[in-house]
Amino acid sequence: MEEDFEDLFQRLDDIRKLLSLSLQVEQRGEVHEVHDVVDRAEQKIDLLHEKMDRLIVKGKEAKAGPETPSPAASTHADKLLGEVRGRFVEKASLPLIKQLLDGLQEEHVLNSEEAEAVMEEQAARADRARCLIDMVRKKGPRASQKMITLLRERDPTLGTTLGLD
Repeated sequence: MEEDFEDLFQRLDDIRKLLSLSLQVEQRGEVHEVHDVVDRAEQKIDLLHEKMDRLIVKGKEAKAGPETPSPAASTHADKLLGEVRGRFVEKASLPLIKQLLDGLQEEHVLNSEEAEAVMEEQAARADRARCLIDMVRKKGPRASQKMITLLRERDPTLGTTLGLD
């Protein structure tokens, strides 16, 4: 009888483990579904931001003339930053990096934790520049365009050298 109980308890424990594993698999699937929904929502938000930027650009073009960046320039800004990344890392000074971080926080491209991560987690100037440009590029064309605009304003010579004018 004792052996029967032990056998029964062992089978119950095996069933408990199987149910626990099944629940974990089911929850993982639900988590992935939530991540997919969030990703789609973020993509829609990015599209809305781009549409808003285009409308703002059109309004500014009507007031200011041709100096305002075109929507096409905004959509290719992350690619453009990628193309100039190596030269930016090589040539960006520490004061410029700090100015860009401040400006990107003012523009709500980066939050204070991200800016602190660039300065505190990276010891070398080149690593800070690399971290900054990569962080902004990951945020998409709108963020990249804001960085390009700030770079041209804060260091027009470097902007010209990089071909961002």
